[in-house]
Amino acid sequence: MNAFPETEMNIEKILWEGTPEDGYYTSMVRTITAENTGPTEHGPPTGKTMEDNLGIANCLIQRVDGEWKYVEEWIAYDKIGYIEAVTDDSDPIHDY
Repeated sequence: MNAFPETEMNIEKILWEGTPEDGYYTSMVRTITAENTGPTEHGPPTGKTMEDNLGIANCLIQRVDGEWKYVEEWIAYDKIGYIEAVTDDSDPIHDY
């Protein structure tokens, strides 16, 4: 993503269940740290750092043409942390 070109993501925990025939459902708790150095739909870069410690990615992994691939993904993340990182403190969005 152009707004956060140098993003660090760490998988804190991963759980999975399934079989080689049906595929595996996974749940990953992750943290992301990134600095807003590029423009977004909210305006120019702010230089603020976003730290998202509440991200969860749930995925379905299956064999496709003999290779394991992510075929579905559901993500929950800290949207407020993202908006705070990409908007100026004077932006009305901060009046929540």
